Amino acid sequence: LNAQGVQGVIICSPEVRLGPTIVEKAKEHGMKLMTVDDRLVGGDGQPLTDVPHLGISASDIGKKVGQAISDEMKKRGWKPEEVGAIAVTIDELETARQRTNGVKEVLLANGFIKDHIFDTPWKNHDIKGALDVATVTLTQHPEIKKWVAFASNDDGVLGAVRASEGRGISAENMIGVGINGTTGVDDFRKPNMTGFFASVLLSPRQHGYGTAEMMYHWIAHDKAPPKETLPRVC
Repeated sequence: LNAQGVQGVIICSPEVRLGPTIVEKAKEHGMKLMTVDDRLVGGDGQPLTDVPHLGISASDIGKKVGQAISDEMKKRGWKPEEVGAIAVTIDELETARQRTNGVKEVLLANGFIKDHIFDTPWKNHDIKGALDVATVTLTQHPEIKKWVAFASNDDGVLGAVRASEGRGISAENMIGVGINGTTGVDDFRKPNMTGFFASVLLSPRQHGYGTAEMMYHWIAHDKAPPKETLPRVC
């Protein structure tokens, strides 16, 4: 890229732990570096705060999910002691961890029983992978008849919903709330209600535009962007 005259790079790395290597390469070639959505982390797992970053607060997104689940539970008249939560987690990815932790924080604040939140580590990050691990959680807790499900995106929740269907749990007894408003939309088009209840819609185009605009001003006018920009979650 540097040989082609590129002066700046905006990256959303699929492997944030490559942060130090990415930063070193950018410095080596004198290129400005920004991250969008997923923040790079160092060898200690902490965010590289010297790299300007634009993204939504992952914790705030999770809190929106937690509130949506809590509100729907109250609307359906569910009692905390009769409900279990499938938390489809990717703890090795900071953004994903912050999202699911945000959900848990709000659920607990609304009276959800901590011991009824079952962390379900998600290794293969697709719907089938989530279905497989959620099926294990459901099988281990046959005494629970009403469930909620959350994850860091729509796919994780869809997997949990498909798992609940496979275990004979009706849509009326499942509240799944995703994030991104992408793959989950297909469930909203189905003639019959499913356990996929809602999704928090994000605006990736807005993030890309905002980051590109800041990079332009950095290169053209030497106006360095803030170290962190977090647009409001609607």
